This record gives sequence, C-alpha cells and structure tokens, in this order.
Amino acid sequence: MPLTAWLMILLAVALAVMVLWGQRLVDSLRRELSVERERKALADRLALLTQHANDIIVLATADWRIVEANDRALEAYGYTLDEMRRMKIFDLRAQETRGKFTAQMAAVQTQGSAIFETVHRRKDGSTFQAEISSRAVEMNGVQYYLAVTRDITERKRAEAALRTSEARYRSLFENTLNGLAYCRMIYEQGRPSDFVYVTVNNAFEGLTGLKDVVGRRVSEVIPDIQEKDPEIFEIYGRVARTGAPEKFETYVESLEMWFAISVYRPQEGYFVAVFDVITHRKQAELALREAEQKYRGIFENAVEGIYQSTPDGRLLSANPAMAAIHGYASPEEFIADMHDIANQLYVDPNQREEFKRLMEERGEVTGSETHVRRKDGRLIWISANVRAVRDASGKILRYEGTVEDITEHKQAKDALRESEARYRLLAENVEDFVTLLDAQENRLYISPSYFRVTGWTAEEVMRTAWDARLHSDDIPLIKQSRAANWAGQTTSIEHRIRCRDGSWIWVEARAKPIPGPDDRMMQLLIWAHDITERKEAGERVLRAKEEWERTFNAVPDLICILDAKHTLVRANRAMAAKLGVTPEQAVGLTCYECVHGLQSPPDFCPHAKLMKDQREHTEEVHEERLGGDFLVTCTPLHDKDGQLIGSVHVARDITARKRAEETIRELNRTLEQRVHDRTAQLEASNKELESFCYSISHDLRAPLRAINGFGAILGEDHGSCLNEEGRRTLGVIRAEAERMGQLVDDLLAFSRIGRQAMQMTSVDMGALAQRAFDECAAAASGRDIRFKLHPLPPAQGDAALLPQVWVNLISNAIKYTRPKPVAEIEVTGCVEGGELIYRVKDNGVGFDTQYAAKLFGVFQRLHNETDFEGTGVGLALVQRIVLRHGGRVWAESTLNESATFHFALPAGK
Repeated sequence: MPLTAWLMILLAVALAVMVLWGQRLVDSLRRELSVERERKALADRLALLTQHANDIIVLATADWRIVEANDRALEAYGYTLDEMRRMKIFDLRAQETRGKFTAQMAAVQTQGSAIFETVHRRKDGSTFQAEISSRAVEMNGVQYYLAVTRDITERKRAEAALRTSEARYRSLFENTLNGLAYCRMIYEQGRPSDFVYVTVNNAFEGLTGLKDVVGRRVSEVIPDIQEKDPEIFEIYGRVARTGAPEKFETYVESLEMWFAISVYRPQEGYFVAVFDVITHRKQAELALREAEQKYRGIFENAVEGIYQSTPDGRLLSANPAMAAIHGYASPEEFIADMHDIANQLYVDPNQREEFKRLMEERGEVTGSETHVRRKDGRLIWISANVRAVRDASGKILRYEGTVEDITEHKQAKDALRESEARYRLLAENVEDFVTLLDAQENRLYISPSYFRVTGWTAEEVMRTAWDARLHSDDIPLIKQSRAANWAGQTTSIEHRIRCRDGSWIWVEARAKPIPGPDDRMMQLLIWAHDITERKEAGERVLRAKEEWERTFNAVPDLICILDAKHTLVRANRAMAAKLGVTPEQAVGLTCYECVHGLQSPPDFCPHAKLMKDQREHTEEVHEERLGGDFLVTCTPLHDKDGQLIGSVHVARDITARKRAEETIRELNRTLEQRVHDRTAQLEASNKELESFCYSISHDLRAPLRAINGFGAILGEDHGSCLNEEGRRTLGVIRAEAERMGQLVDDLLAFSRIGRQAMQMTSVDMGALAQRAFDECAAAASGRDIRFKLHPLPPAQGDAALLPQVWVNLISNAIKYTRPKPVAEIEVTGCVEGGELIYRVKDNGVGFDTQYAAKLFGVFQRLHNETDFEGTGVGLALVQRIVLRHGGRVWAESTLNESATFHFALPAGK
C-alpha cells in the first residue's frame, strides 16, 4: 500500500481519537459541574438549616476551641461569631458545672456521642438549663465536636412545678387536719331525713370522737341529732339537691361542739362536709371581747401603738396610734386590711417565724426591732414590746404589746453597715445551704436556709461536731471530698443530712476552695442544694408502677388492652383465668377467636365500633364460652401524640344481676295482680265506710233528735211537776244529747276530709287568717281581744280545706285566752328550709308539754269540759288537712302563760 494511503489512514484514526477524547473531556466537565452544583446546593441547605435552626449548634475542634456557631447560638449567648471563635466550649458553661465537663466529653470520645444536661452562662452573666447532644465528627481527616444545645429552662420549671403541686396535693389529702366526710343523703317525702357516711378521713374521729361510722346512718351514730340539730339536715339536704355549696358555723348540740363547716356536692344526692372544730376559737373570741372592753380606754388614748394579734397573723385590735404608725387613717381600716401580718407588714416574712419561736420559748419579747411596710409602701423600723397570752394548757391564744416608730434612729444606725447589710440580705435569702469554713474547718458562716429547712438552731449546730448530723454511710465520701478540697480541687458530691425531727434530706454539695493572698487554701465555700425530691422521684415511680400492677391484677372485672387488630396486648389475671391461660400466655391472642370462637369480629363488638368512631362503647353480651352475661365497656386508648392505637376493654360479669332482674320482673308481675286485688278490696272498704257514715248521719241522729225533742216536751208540759233536781237532770240529758249530736257532726266532718278530692290553687293565707279571726271574734263579743297579723307568704293548697285550719286554730286561741282580761293573738309566717311555716301564738292558759302528743288525736282533750267547751276534734281536723297537703303540725307551750301552734306546708307545692 502506498505511504500516502497509510498516512491518510493514520490521520483519520488520530482525528477520530481526538474527537472521542474531546467528547469524554466534555462529559467529564459536565459531570464535575453537576456535582459541584449539587454540593453547593447541599451546602446552602445545610447553612440554612444550621443558621436558622431553633436549637443552638456549635462546632469545636478537638482541643474544644469553637470554630462555628449558628445564628441561634449567637442570639442565645449574646456573643458575636468572632467572640465565640476566641472561646472554648467549656467557657459557655456556668462555673458550677464545669467540673463535669471533662467526664462528659470523655464519654463523647468513647461512645462517639452523648446526651446530657447542664447549665450554660450567657455573656450578661445570666444562666439557663440546657440539654446537650454532643457528637464526635471527622471532616477531611480532622476531628471535631458537634454540639446541639436546647434551652430546657421552661421544661425544668414545669416539671418542678408539677412535682411540687403533686406533693402538695398528696400531703394535703393525707395530712389535712380538717375533718372530711363524704355522705349520701336520704330523703323521705322530698325532705332530708337521714344520711349515710360513705367515707371519712383520718382527722374525722380525732375531731368528733365518733368511731366506725363508714356505712352507717348518722341517726345510728348520733341517735338524737335529728331532734337536736335539724338545721344541719336542711343544709346538707339542700346542698345535695341543688349543688350550691354552703359554708357556715354552727353549734351541734348533740355533740356539744362548735364547727366551721364547708359543704359541696360531688354528685346529685351526695355531699362532702369539710369541717374543723372551733369550740376553743369561739371561747377565745368571747374572752377577747371581754378583754377589749376592759382596755379600750387605754387603746384609744395611748401615744404608743397598742395591738393584739393571733399567732397565725390576724390582727384582733389596734389603737389609733398603731394605725397611724402603719399609715392607716383609722384602726378599723387597719384591722380590715390586715389578714396576714407576716407578708403584709414584714419586709422579711421569716422574721415573723423567729418572733413566734421566741414568743413560744420566752413568753415575751422586749425591744424587738422589725423592718415593716406601711400602707403607702414606705418602709419603716419599729420597736416592739410584746407578751403572749396563753390558755390554761399553755397554748398561746394571742399576742399583745406596744409599738414605737424608730425609723429615724434606725436609719442613722444602719447607714454605717449598709454594704454589709446588702451582702447579708443576699446570703440569707437563698434557698440553698451556704457554709464557709476556715483552714481548721471551723464554721465561719451558715446560711439561715439551713436552719429553716433542717429545724436545727445555730446554737445546736455550733456546739456539736461537724459530722453529728450526717449519715454514717456518707462520712467516708465527705472526708475524701474534703481532702481533695484542701488539695485545691473543687468537688461535687451527694450526701444526707439529718433534720431536727429525725427525717433525712439529700443534698448535692459543691465545695470550692478559696485561695488566700499567698496561694494557701485559707477558706472553703460549700454550696448545698436540696435534691430530696429528685431522689425520691425514682422511688415514687417504682412504687406507683407496683401499685398499678397490683390493682390491675386484683380487680375482679375482666380487663385487657386491645390493639387496632383486636389482639390482646395486656390482660389481667381475671381475664386470663376466664380464657384458661396465664396473663403472659394471653398476650397475642385475638379476642374474637379466643372469646367468641369466630373468624372475624361480631356485629355487636364494641371494640370494632370504637375503632370506627373513636368513642367509648358499652354493650351487654351473652357468651356461653365464658359462662354467662357480661357488661362490656371499651374506652379509647391513645399514644403520646393523640393517635388512637386501641382500647381498654373491661367486662363485668352480670350473670347474677340478669337473673335477679328476671326474678324482679316476675315479682313485679305478681305484685301488679296483688295491687289490683288490694285496690278492689280498698274500694269495697271505702263503700262500706261511706255506708257506715250514712248510717251514723241518719240512724244515730234520729234517736238523738228524739231524746232532745221529748226532753223539751217533758220540760214544757211537766216541768212544774219536777223539783229543782229533776229539772237540772232533764237539762243535763238535753245538753248531753246536743253534745252527742255535735260529736257525730265532727266525726263525719273528720271522715269526709280524708275522702274529699283536693283542688290545688294559690291561696292568700293572710286573707284567710283575717277572715277566720273576724268570724270567731264576732262570736266572742264583749271580750278585749287584740289580734296582730303579720304578712304571710301565700301557699299552694285547697281553698276549701285551708280556711278550716285557720278557723280551728284561731277559735282555739280565742277560747283558751278567755281567763285573761286582755287576749293577745299573734299570727306570723316565713319561708325556712323549703317550707312555708305559719304560727298562731296566744297568751292563754297553755298546756303541759308532756301531753303535747295527745293534742292532735280525735276526741283528745287536755282541759276539763266544764272549763272549756269542745269535742276534741278541731286539732285532729287541722292535722289531717295539713298532712293531706304534705305538711306537718306541732305545738309549744308554757303552762298558764302562752301556747303556739305551728303548721308547715311545702314551699314548692
């Protein structure tokens, strides 16, 4: 082949290779450009994420020097990015937490990452609680630490507040000194008649002296309470019915004690009474009133302030000078405004507790100087001389003393110690315990918070060894810590301190040596924080879990937890026993297979309904496989995000109840027949009674008219033939016949009232009373009768029957005041406890109250007929009419002085 051809071939190949190589180069450049764009977009997104994240993000080198921080970090700490790059990450920590930094970072190095809590410090010196997620990362072969920090201050505050609230509630429930009774009210004919103690607290027996009351009626526990203290029943019944809470003080005669009672209704028909015995307080108040009368003149005219107060901080009395010292225009305004002396007057309320302690120990305080706050907010100093007034048992009833304003003198004196006072004010108001030791471990200073919390006094602490109040198991650790402190190290340990009452508290103690001018350890500052609650929290969680497990397995109902697919997640012992397995074996079973023997849920399945509408469902289920009838309730179960994940399934065996219900239904069927038969018998008896009444009115009246008529004929035709005794005897026969006729009329009227149908309407009781008096007074002309009618509340009743009540009561009053030269009759009425109560009072002869029960019986009389006429049916008619209206009647009297007849009608009728 010619050389030219070979050259052409080589040239073509070279050109082809160059084209292919150029194409590959272009493709490579395009891929690199695409990768770079993706890398830049990823870097931009990462920068956006880190710079604008809500969490604090900090990147540090292996020697802990900060190299990067996001915007949230700069905002949270108050530094610029340049300032933070000149810092190390432990510089962000509060001084007291830096001792743990090395150990925590070692954990990050060992494990690759760690999460822990600490306290961080801002540029302005303020601190916040932080949760740190720290990770060791490597970039381009260089080791870094990435720390993501979250401010958990608010969460910690919320957790602490929740723990405090729970502890206060539990302490209040278990240790309250007030008595508490949860009761069920019993009503008869719509009126409270008794109540049953459902439960009482521990203080109930100690306050009342009543034992074993739960499940019993109060009428069994205190037999005479219904008669002696009826107003209590009215209040309790009203609260249980209406739900409106009431608060009152009352003297319970049956217990001979004063009580302060608050009543509220937890559910209809029930009430809770929270009470305290205030008998001593009532006695003390009486003594205070007597003392005030004696010393009022001194109080009003003294130049110094004079006052009386209770140990709990209430002002009982104050003179004008006392009010003026504290900036009030009058003692009345001062007393009315002052309900908590410690917090309203004292600049440091803790001084009030110290003052009370001294009063308890010494009985008096002389020259006590106190910093107080006037009404206008101005702070003044006062000097007080006070003594304690005690009862026979030595208990302090009140304080009384004199007060002088020494503000000007005090200000001049305190000006010399201003800087020291500021320091001490700070040191003495911290909640943590602060202790300062010298090189010989002598206690130079102990903060008051130590004494407040532990109950020890400064004298008791100073005269005992340093380890006298420490737990023996903790002393070796404390000695080891002290040795490290004197070697120049700051330590933090946890140990126990014994309080004066014998209890123990846990503290986290941080000890920091303070160097002297020549670098020798001269003093040791110990800052101890009470962590008892934190220590006990874990134990409470374990105890709560154990209690829940015992309760879950002790309940006789069949309980299980079902997931969304009807699978048993958890079952108590009762449920597992019904299924013939153990609780552990029950987990994983499908409810419709193991309970009903079906391949899918039945139509009535409450769990299936719940999973559709997310609402609680209850069904009565008959299941032969489980041996009877069950009341099944399914309650929704949600996860922490509120998503429905299943249900709590509770089945109660109601087989016995269903059988009892069937028995009751059968009894009701037979009862209806017996009621029908008895009704027929009563109708027959009523017809016989009506026939008997007719016989009385017709057959008995005829002989009486004959006796009276023939007696009149005998007197007219043959009276002259009879001697004086004969004419007297004939008069007696005729009078007795007339009286017998009147008895028959009254008896018929009495029987008709029981059968007469009532027409209920609104009745003007004042008009009825006035009309009755006018009619009865007309028949007693010539007598001096003074009638006083007060406004009467209207009633709902029968307008034909109620007038008879007023006529009978007022005619009785007129009759039995006949021996008095001036008859006084007074009619009053009011609304009390859901009743309309009416009273007719007279100044007549009265009656012996031991026979009061006979007053309202038919033909019962307490006075001789020769003295006062009548058949003894009038009051029986009154009682029968009032009872038909759902009311009651009663009477009171003082023999030969007065009598009062009461009748009450329901206010709602």
